[in-house]
Amino acid sequence: MRSPRWLLCAAVFLPAIALAQAPRTQIVMLGTGTPIPDPARSGPAVAIVVDSVAYLFDAGTGVVRRAAAAGQKGVRVFAARTAAGQPSPRFDRLFLTHLHSDHTLGLADVIFTPWIQGRRAPLDIYGPPGTSHLVSGILDANSEDIAERVAASAREHRAPVVVNVSSDAAVTPYPNWGAYGASKAALRHMTLIWQQELEDSGIRFVSIDPGDMDTAMHAAAIPDADVSTLKPPAVAAREIADVIAS
Repeated sequence: MRSPRWLLCAAVFLPAIALAQAPRTQIVMLGTGTPIPDPARSGPAVAIVVDSVAYLFDAGTGVVRRAAAAGQKGVRVFAARTAAGQPSPRFDRLFLTHLHSDHTLGLADVIFTPWIQGRRAPLDIYGPPGTSHLVSGILDANSEDIAERVAASAREHRAPVVVNVSSDAAVTPYPNWGAYGASKAALRHMTLIWQQELEDSGIRFVSIDPGDMDTAMHAAAIPDADVSTLKPPAVAAREIADVIAS
């Protein structure tokens, strides 16, 4: 996750708007509330829409429903609907200005609700230090929900997908990693065999190497690794989910 320290200068360089043209930029106040539970005000969230791309700043409570309401009032980027006619507002990028709870309580809503409603594109999230930990915690806490929804989607709309998580140790011989490397190599080869054997069944077999991740297991194996070069587990999980959904 990147720090939002440059956000102010980004706003300065918005293109000039000719008077004869329709405005390219809309500022949509989705919530102006505070930690006080005022029923008339949703949690803090502001959307800046530029050329149909929605940049969301903060994610207070009720943010997705407020976006759907904005769609009903003519904000096109939030007016999308599913094939069944249900609201499906989308966000392209989310910037968390800081991690006070009233600014982040709607983060799970922003992550999951559009996805449940059919979003396929990744959601880019930017914020101060601690953002990655916050997002990872939300994904971890909702792992059962994610697994069930992915499985249900496979059952209803797609052929089954068998995903085997591999490693570069499957193809690269690392000293002292004999049993681990051999097991990963065997799993990778077995995945290819199953794909050949069941080619006509409609079942997909996928072997995925998520890369070097910032996990306790990696820290135990390579204690002196540069953590800044390691992939956050939440990113790897998203990549795997994208492969399953493809």
